[in-house]
Formats: sequence, structure tokens, C-alpha cells
Amino acid sequence: MAAYNVSLDTFSGTSREELFEFHKDYCQNFLRSLYKNGMLNTKSSEQWFDTSAGIFLPDRFVSGTCPKCDAPGAYSEDCDTCGATYDSKELKNPISSVSGTSPELRPTDHWFLDMWKVADELKNWIEGNKKTWRKFALTEALGTVLPSISFDKSNEEAYKSIKADLPKHKSRFAPGGKMVSQYNSLSELETAKNKMKDSGIESENYDSWAHRSITRDVSWGIPLPKEIDEKMNNKSLYVWPESLIAPISFTDLALKQNGRNQTYKDYWNNPKAKRAQFIGVDNIFFYSVMQGALWFGTQADIHRMPIEGELQLTDIYPVYHLQVN
Repeated sequence: MAAYNVSLDTFSGTSREELFEFHKDYCQNFLRSLYKNGMLNTKSSEQWFDTSAGIFLPDRFVSGTCPKCDAPGAYSEDCDTCGATYDSKELKNPISSVSGTSPELRPTDHWFLDMWKVADELKNWIEGNKKTWRKFALTEALGTVLPSISFDKSNEEAYKSIKADLPKHKSRFAPGGKMVSQYNSLSELETAKNKMKDSGIESENYDSWAHRSITRDVSWGIPLPKEIDEKMNNKSLYVWPESLIAPISFTDLALKQNGRNQTYKDYWNNPKAKRAQFIGVDNIFFYSVMQGALWFGTQADIHRMPIEGELQLTDIYPVYHLQVN
């Protein structure tokens, strides 16, 4: 590390005494801004419930057989063996790590982050990193956020007949007998949807990436602000979005522990400062697309790049994993 002029400034955790209160207040203010800007939607979704323990289970408290590669020990929504992601209901032979029994899926209300609202902003920002980001990171992030629609493959000939009249786009086949077309902006996507509809082609937004639950039914963690919605008062901020906010809190703690008379704003809200995050290749989506959407969602105007005094977007440097045995 010394050869790269990198040193460890602090080692802590968001639940530890020296950090928790600041991190909790910061996260709650974050949520207030997201809610004010219409970036949070309340939706009902299915979550694993341990009938023996009488509690809802976080995703990592449920494991079973991967529906994609049949490897044991896969988690509720992702498999470390093959790297696949899937819906919780697809997991085979689910087991609760709390009671060792088989949990069941039950509906519960949660806040979902609406990243679709800032899809154009995410695309423009990611495209601006072509000279600095590693190619595989840029390809994955950009491929995710390009506004896309899907339609049934049975409409392929009708689609080909109007393809030249649609806004500039790329198309490909997708699982489930579908075709997907990608556009440069949400407005061009809407134009394409309308022209397809006029030609008898029904389509829908290809946007499952853009709507992610950010709360959980757990008593530990960061409680949601009580004044926003009393129905959500017993829920907590989910660990993934919390971990994307945590680097800001760690920055503030590191400065305090090193006796420096500065705050996180000197780095995270300063356009002249450089922010770099070194991550695993499996976390590209979270630290580019999802974190970017969170940052845009806290701004006074979510439909522009951040200005001085607002959270500045970061560069990511993902690395591949070395698999042993």
C-alpha cells in the first residue's frame, strides 16, 4: 500500500459507538431529501418470513440451492458460485439461518428507490467517464441505464417494418421470447413506444434495474425518519443503500480521529476534490448506478449534474476476483 501512497486512516463500522449517531442522522436526512424529490415509492413486495422465529429475514439470512447453477449455499437473491441474480421466489430449498427451518414469502410494504427518474442523468454521467473508467465497468453501467423497452418476439416482423422510423437505437433478443430496444434518452424511448403502439406492438419499460427496495423489516440498523410515514416506523434502511452512504460517514470520522479541522464536505461536496472507490467487480451496479441515483436524488434539482456544495459523483475502480480452489 505504501508504494501507492495509500494508508489506512480509520477502521470502524456504521453501528459502532464512535460513528452510529452521525451516520444515523446523515442517513435520515438523506432519506428526507430522496422522499421530498419523489425518488421513493411505497410498494408491497414479498420477503422471507421465518414462521418459527416470527420475524422477517434479511436476504443474507436465507440460503438454499441456486436456481441457475444448482450450487448449494446460494443467498436469497444472488449466488456467489456462479454470480447470478434472481428473484427470491426462484431460490430452491430455502433455509433460515435463524431457526434452520424453511421460511415462506409474505407481502410487506417497503420504500423503493426510483432510479428510472434519473436514467438520463445517469447515462450522461457514465458516458462522460469513457476516458477514466475501466472498459468493463463502463460497459456494464452504461448497458444497465440506457432507456430500454421490451416487446414480444412475435412482433419482430412488425417491428422491422417501422424500425427505420424509430429514434436511433440498438435492439437484441432477450430471455422469455422477448426483444429489447435501447434508446439514448427517456423522451426518445417514449416516442418509440408510441410509434410501436400505433403499429399494434405493445411494449413495456425494461426497467427492473431501476426500482430497488431500500428498506427492510428489521429492528437493528438505521431507523427511518418517523415523520415521513408512520406505517414505515418499524422498518430500517437496508444495508446495501446504507453501505453506499457509509463512505461519507467514514470520511468524517477519519478526519476527526486524525485531528483535522475539516468535514466530509471538503471532499464529497467539492468539485475540485477527487473521489475514488476501489470495489469488487460484482459491485459495479451498486457503486455506480445505485450510488449515482442516490446522489442525484438528494440534489435541489435531480435533473442536472451536481453543483458545488452538493454531493459530487465518484470514479470507480473495480477489480476481478481471484478464485482459489
